Amino acid sequence: MRVSITAAVLICGFTASALAQQPAPTVVPVGTVAAERKPITKTVDFVGRIQAIDRVEVHARVTGYLENVLFKEGEIVKEGQPLYRLEKDLFQAAVDQAQGALVAGEAKKLLTAIQYQRADQLMKTEIASPISGKIGRTTITKGNVVSPQSGTLTTIVSQDPMYVLFPVSQRQLTRAREAGHTTEIAGIKARLRFPDGSTYDPLGQIDFVDVTVDRATDTVQVRAVFPNPSGVLIDGQLVTVNLETGKPEDQVVVPQAALITDQQGVYVFIVDSGKVAIRRIKTGGPNGEDMIVTDGLSGGEQIIVEGLQTIRSGMEVKANPATPALTRG
Repeated sequence: MRVSITAAVLICGFTASALAQQPAPTVVPVGTVAAERKPITKTVDFVGRIQAIDRVEVHARVTGYLENVLFKEGEIVKEGQPLYRLEKDLFQAAVDQAQGALVAGEAKKLLTAIQYQRADQLMKTEIASPISGKIGRTTITKGNVVSPQSGTLTTIVSQDPMYVLFPVSQRQLTRAREAGHTTEIAGIKARLRFPDGSTYDPLGQIDFVDVTVDRATDTVQVRAVFPNPSGVLIDGQLVTVNLETGKPEDQVVVPQAALITDQQGVYVFIVDSGKVAIRRIKTGGPNGEDMIVTDGLSGGEQIIVEGLQTIRSGMEVKANPATPALTRG
């Protein structure tokens, strides 16, 4: 009996000693950001195309041999800058021959007409740019014969500013007016997004709404104008136009990097009393690098954005301010 009691005491002693030597549970550090409440203006996207304000197709006005191409394809040209030069010899010889055939009595009258004809024809042998802008490729090269029937020799498009044209449905126009823009759509600020998702920094604004509705699509053509000092916008380019559709409203936003999706929907991890908790949310669309949250958060919650791979619900954690780069989507 004494042996059994002694053994029990020894076992209890060893167990207590082993438990005392076990390390305390580790508190995992995580990076967090606060769910932010801020005024956000609702927006809507439209598909549009860039259009140059001025676009000119260059044609020959007389027939002759092309002596020289005076521009480099793709460069910026100025209004009045020479683009093509035709040989002048044929026109000069024809005028000289006509002058030699004049009779004395008609000399003064016909000479005036010939001088005018010569000046007019010689002027047309040099084809100049009618506008300033970027010039395209030439469709004809040195040594070929050109004429008014040769078609377009090259195309010039203006660069700054540029238009963006996009169709807007009647319903969307009505909603925009009801949201606080009254009957004036012109003047609404616009943003551009390229097909790769990147955004165009300079803001534009609507400057024209067409006066008729396309009966086939029930849409109205809307035009916005954007500055283009660096030439990033290209005539004919496909873009997404983002318009503000109402007045700013208080909304909760969280970094898109914090969002996790499963079969039940979208959720985020938050730190609640030093422990990880799951919070189911409903989203209302992106706002830059953030996501608008319409339900599930009230603002101020500590949202975990760093260390998501090592945590689970109920785990004790230590919240630290997240690295700024990790809050971006």
